[in-house]
Amino acid sequence: MRTQTASRSKTNPKDHVKKILVIGSVAFDLIFSVSDDFRKSIPLENGEISNFNASYLANEKKEFPGGTAGNIAFWLGQEESPATVFSAWGKDFALKGYRERLEKSGTKFRGHEGDYTATAYMISDPLHQQLIIWQANAYAKNDDLNLVDHINSDELADFDYAIFSAGTPASITKHIQEFRQANPDAIVIFDPGQISQFFTKEDFQTCCKHANILIGNDTEFKYFQGYGIPTDTAQDKQLIQIETLGADGVLLREENNEEQIKTNPVENPVETTGAGDAFRAGLIASLAKGQDLKTACLRGAELGAKVVTLESGQEAAP
Repeated sequence: MRTQTASRSKTNPKDHVKKILVIGSVAFDLIFSVSDDFRKSIPLENGEISNFNASYLANEKKEFPGGTAGNIAFWLGQEESPATVFSAWGKDFALKGYRERLEKSGTKFRGHEGDYTATAYMISDPLHQQLIIWQANAYAKNDDLNLVDHINSDELADFDYAIFSAGTPASITKHIQEFRQANPDAIVIFDPGQISQFFTKEDFQTCCKHANILIGNDTEFKYFQGYGIPTDTAQDKQLIQIETLGADGVLLREENNEEQIKTNPVENPVETTGAGDAFRAGLIASLAKGQDLKTACLRGAELGAKVVTLESGQEAAP
């Protein structure tokens, strides 16, 4: 499976604009940093943590739009490949201008509205080590949502690409199976991200078997390998693996071949939050335009590098 294209026929395939579904979180990111290495404030006794009671001096807190689906949708919009987002959010999502910000670039929304949008507290130190605290709020409803209650089967069948990003293992496993039942032909990307360590082996392999592409960073791939990565997908085609390596580029594993794609390192990085989401947006947008996987990985790396020079996972606050 080299160049990924959906197999179902279109009225005029040359003019068909690829439809993209992004499943994941929308959130507000509260980002700040501390002045010293996290580890220096952790009390140790004989080389072990005896009582965790660390204190840090932080700089000014800033709030930005974020969430895996929100960041991916934003950069897809910048790439002129707008997506439909399936998620759960609060009333503040519209009140703070985040929804309008994404809708301006063509993003559509399906899902559930609760009281408050999810919040991610992102804390980093000068070594770019990161502590993340996730407050789900309305997104906690995601486990109970069914795709077909918000997007009918005919609409689901019309998507060309779908990415399943960090929600919960239960929600991703349920939603990826719902999607595949309605759409056996789309290119599906399984992107468990920061919840990779919480999957069971069974759920992880189920998601892989419904996917065409598995994507994660080098830390996440250690969990993947522990679960056992299935060789083939439900479509009887080999699962493509894309492992992001930060400044060392990307490992692309396709049809028993492994290639390390070198990328340009970023000088003076500002903030790493959302860089992986931008990578995914660049990857999907390039594939949707008919480009090959290597070219798509390079475009993803370019967008990821751009985000590292920003204060947040998107260009600015709403």
